[in-house]
Amino acid sequence: MGKELLQDPIFYRTISALENIVQVEAGFSALRALERGEIGDSDRVQVLTYLMQTGLTEVLKSKGIEPQAIIGHSVGEIAASFAAGCITAEEGAIIVSRRAKLYRRVQGQGGMVLVSLPFEKVDAQLRGRSDIVAAINSSPSSCVVSGQVETIEKYVEELGGRGIKNFRVNTDIAFHSPMLESLLDPLKDALAGSINPRLPSIPIYSTSCANPRTESLRDVAYWTSNMVNPVRLCEAVEAAFDDGMRIFLEVATHPIVSHSINDALSARNSEESVTIGIMERNKSPQRSIVQGATELHTAGVPVDYSSQLGRAWHSQVPPTPWFQKPYWKDVPASIAFASQQHDVNMHTLLGQNTQVADCAMRVFTTFLDDKTKPYPLTHPLDGAEIIPAAVYCNTFRQATGASILQGLQLITPTAMTADPREIQVVIKDQTAQLFSRTSTSQKISEQDAQNWTKHSSCTWEKEDMTAYIGSHDIEGIKQRIGTLLPNNFAWDFLQSIGVSGIAYPWAVLEHYGNEQEMIIKMDMDPEADAVKWNQTSWAPFLDAATSVGSSIFFKSRKMRIVSAIDQVQFISSDDPPKVGYLYVEEVTDEKSLAANISVLGLSGEVLAKLSCMRFSDVEVVSDHVTGIDALCYQMTWIPPIFAEMPIKLAHVLMISEGRSNVAKYMDQLVGHVKSLVQISSSEDVIHSDAQRVLKQRNTIVIYVPGQVELMAEVPHRAHAFTWEAACLVKRLSALPILPRLFILTANVQKGVSTTALANSALHGFARIAAQEHPEIWGGLIDSEDTNFPLLALKYVQGEDVIQVSDGLPRVARLRPLTMSRHRDATPTSTLLPKPHGTYLVTGGFGDLGLEVLDFLSRKGARRIVVVSRSKLPPRRKWRQLSGQMRTVICRIEEIERRGTTVYSIALDMGWSEACKTLTAALDALSLPPVLGIVHAAGVSEDGLIRDTTSESFERVFRPKVSGALALHDAFPPGAADHPLDFFVLFSSIGQLIGTPGQAPYGAANAFLDALAAHRRAYGDNCVAFQWTAWRGKGLARDAKFLNEELRAKGITDITCEEGFKAWEEVDGLDTGHVVVTRSRVLGEDEEVPFPLTAEIVRRRRGVEGTMQKASSTTSGEDLKLYVRGQIRQCLGTVLHLEVEDIDDRAAIADLGVDSVIGAALRRELQTVLGVKIGLGFLWKVDTVGKLDEWAYDQIRGKEGNE
Repeated sequence: MGKELLQDPIFYRTISALENIVQVEAGFSALRALERGEIGDSDRVQVLTYLMQTGLTEVLKSKGIEPQAIIGHSVGEIAASFAAGCITAEEGAIIVSRRAKLYRRVQGQGGMVLVSLPFEKVDAQLRGRSDIVAAINSSPSSCVVSGQVETIEKYVEELGGRGIKNFRVNTDIAFHSPMLESLLDPLKDALAGSINPRLPSIPIYSTSCANPRTESLRDVAYWTSNMVNPVRLCEAVEAAFDDGMRIFLEVATHPIVSHSINDALSARNSEESVTIGIMERNKSPQRSIVQGATELHTAGVPVDYSSQLGRAWHSQVPPTPWFQKPYWKDVPASIAFASQQHDVNMHTLLGQNTQVADCAMRVFTTFLDDKTKPYPLTHPLDGAEIIPAAVYCNTFRQATGASILQGLQLITPTAMTADPREIQVVIKDQTAQLFSRTSTSQKISEQDAQNWTKHSSCTWEKEDMTAYIGSHDIEGIKQRIGTLLPNNFAWDFLQSIGVSGIAYPWAVLEHYGNEQEMIIKMDMDPEADAVKWNQTSWAPFLDAATSVGSSIFFKSRKMRIVSAIDQVQFISSDDPPKVGYLYVEEVTDEKSLAANISVLGLSGEVLAKLSCMRFSDVEVVSDHVTGIDALCYQMTWIPPIFAEMPIKLAHVLMISEGRSNVAKYMDQLVGHVKSLVQISSSEDVIHSDAQRVLKQRNTIVIYVPGQVELMAEVPHRAHAFTWEAACLVKRLSALPILPRLFILTANVQKGVSTTALANSALHGFARIAAQEHPEIWGGLIDSEDTNFPLLALKYVQGEDVIQVSDGLPRVARLRPLTMSRHRDATPTSTLLPKPHGTYLVTGGFGDLGLEVLDFLSRKGARRIVVVSRSKLPPRRKWRQLSGQMRTVICRIEEIERRGTTVYSIALDMGWSEACKTLTAALDALSLPPVLGIVHAAGVSEDGLIRDTTSESFERVFRPKVSGALALHDAFPPGAADHPLDFFVLFSSIGQLIGTPGQAPYGAANAFLDALAAHRRAYGDNCVAFQWTAWRGKGLARDAKFLNEELRAKGITDITCEEGFKAWEEVDGLDTGHVVVTRSRVLGEDEEVPFPLTAEIVRRRRGVEGTMQKASSTTSGEDLKLYVRGQIRQCLGTVLHLEVEDIDDRAAIADLGVDSVIGAALRRELQTVLGVKIGLGFLWKVDTVGKLDEWAYDQIRGKEGNE
């Protein structure tokens, strides 16, 4: 951008005139920095910002654009003062350069964060503090906070816990804060005698002074105040507005404060105000400046065109507004865009084919409306015309030439309206996807450009189909079924469930069937001797299969739609027949109703097959809702409901080996208790002092684990602390008078210190102890400082783990992982492999580990090193193997046929020398650098705490804890010589929900969670996946008890496909912990089974509700506001989202609304708004804002009819 601007002679001349000053004062060449894009650190950014704004000011003047008033924001006040005539350009360069040089003294010590709270509120909360302050009054609803790095990080965590949006500002200096006060005198000395300020020639508003209309000179005192005082942008904008200013032009390389200005203007209910950005990132500066000038002109700003045109604007041009009226005929899209439109007779949505440069991606683009539907008849569903599933299949086949479509997902129906929709079919590698968005004649904004709705996806393969060739004995099937049904049987069934039309003119000629199987003879076009469409299209027969095939569920007459097809096989290379058979087999499994459907020729040969076509009931919420929001969750710490009656603190037994905090705890408890005794370990409970306390009622036992100084001590100490807690549970639960047991840790959630890591296993143990021994469990309290957590201990009851943050106790709840909140705008790392790297997997030869290897291979990994205690035999002996090892070898061979090489290192990662041995083994292999690690090793020894032994904890901790730390030592975070793209830890949800019998396993997994936080604190992309049970894999393979335990807590297991789908979705998110599970659907009156899952469980609801109907609010604007609020409440209820996180521009599909969730949302809206809503209503709208408009129109129409 700077390089292109330097081609402008005005801009170049302005910067060149200041080049010597910048070189002398700031120590670098401004021209070279702009030419090469060498932006540098915060100090250099300050100087370049001033130069860009000064140069742009001169360029705008050359275009005939003169401001009536000027506002400067932060460092922008220097350029604003030059533009207003208060100082010269040279003086401005001196001010910004000398001040920037001083900033280097505090560089790296501070930070800033944008907060979605009013300035006044934050200022009041932080008043009196010097380590953190409200620094910028951005708008009526937001401000920027500035302060010390550690304080800012803690503040951001607090905001996250309160659910308040915040965004880190990319700076390492705490601008406009007391941290800069040490620079005041040096700045005064540096500027003394260097500037000669004067009164402005153009009105200028101050953002440094409390009075924005101040007439103070821009002298040395002003610039020192500008450095430390808060930026009062909102007050300056409001003052300008009050003075009659209505058009605001932001002079910057990208609109940074335009949004804040708009917020301030919106608060004044000003509809005639306009905010314009003169430039935009990644766009041509010259074009942006010209466009900005035209926007100013159209907004009524006088622009002196003589400087550009060489003459004034023609005086005879009438000053009245121009009216545009078309005098030409509208040409249908099918003609105007013939070169890129889909062929409706091919029954696909394949338009113009674009090959994307330098990657294996093709994009087909077309436009769809009610005149260009890719099928001859109609396919309505409750008033909405939607694309049939057969068109997706046919489209993907034609686009790829595939013989097999794998895992076809039908996510959100594509609805057709009079307004065209832009369709994209994206083929990338072996994946095919179909997207759409509303297409209008208006310019699509940058945000709206992202609002694509994903409708369908699959993977595809080109295979030799010889092995799939087969046939069926049609007459034998008829005899086996024995029941001849009427030819209109299927059509009558479809009508009975609400289907009012079919997409193609197929007809049933003969129909045999029962509940298990059907054989149906079909004619694709009985009115003609030959089909009227392209003969290569499989869509008509596939449509017949999806429609007629559903009639096998005739005993359960409910509206259903095809939601997925596990596999579509195109076996015959010939064109599909006009007349043939459908053979339908019912294959319902635990996921959904399902059927296999084979397309047969007249002789019974199999031409195509739809394996496991799945149907979703659109009238109920399914236990298998699709969408990432139904898979990925985050632990959110929220304020609890305090008990009315506190726990009685009569007698306290403190157990600690001498931690320094304990003495302070003891001092703070004096005066609150009758007796207070300290012992060193659980073995000391037999001593008389301890026994005297334990014989009393209302006794509290508090265990405080010790400090750990060295990382090498962490595995041993983590085991010792957890075993000590287990011994306490055993001893205390056997007492005749049961006490309450509490465990106190500090800052474990942050995981920064070695003590926090060693204590972290207790958090997993605590949740399981709470389930196994609720009679004695009080809670584990993780404090933030050395003060005794008296409030949490006495008033937070019934919670297994409590976290204290900013003095307030908090408890954990699962909430959907909000993508917009955690998405890294500029991700520098990934969770997916790259072909040029090496990837290391521990535990890779177990059944779940093999699935991980397969996933990495499919995603591009070409070298995988598996570290396992089991040694692979030499390759020459692989064919001789049998049993479990033969199964492992077969999977490895399958993976290697894909182009991936699997290497094996036989090593126990829990061994004390594992780090050195692993490093040496990797060096011996001489492979490319390791870019990713997956630590999936682990063993489980089930048993209740009362039956566990120290050895069982040690055996479980060895691969999980010691193994993870060995990898941590081998690949330390932030290491420049071998940086990792990702470090994935396989943790478990069991330690979060307290699965009984898994105390060692849960404790070890809690350690992995803390290690993820520890590595991320040092800049590593480490993620702990807290998995639910993988169906049929790992520990869940034979554990019926585990699945029942999950259901009892309100959640279920997941499939491998769902697990890896979650992995891919988390890629690019800024989060270190992800809980992957599915929530169970509860009955309407069923109690929430477990506090942690209270906010994610879904319910079946009755049709009637008690919520207020929309008809109670009938006036125009009030009704709009009412409808808007109710829709967001409904979205929040169904999707478990925070209402404030729902953006008007958000695509509904992106929020997690698919066909099934749409049914739940439909019922919720119908109940709340009191209007009848069709099944297809969500398919006619794209965004939340359009849903608002649609619902408002429906309610207004209802009231008009009444």
